[in-house]
Amino acid sequence: MFTMYEGWDAGKKNRSTLVGKTMLAGMEKSREFHEKREALIRKKYNADEIEQRILNGDETVQTKKIPEQKKQENYINI
Repeated sequence: MFTMYEGWDAGKKNRSTLVGKTMLAGMEKSREFHEKREALIRKKYNADEIEQRILNGDETVQTKKIPEQKKQENYINI
């Protein structure tokens, strides 16, 4: 399962809601799921303008800046 969002709104006491949330789920092989995820990101955003992604899963947070070469290739891999 993949969830992407643009941020969160901490409008309520002790509760936040995600802003611009989009989800994707599937049972295919990881490579196919990765390709679908990347296509979904490109459909919603201009991939050339993405400079940073934050990946959070299994109680870890990873931040990755996109190398200039990858930006030029219009392909991002995390």
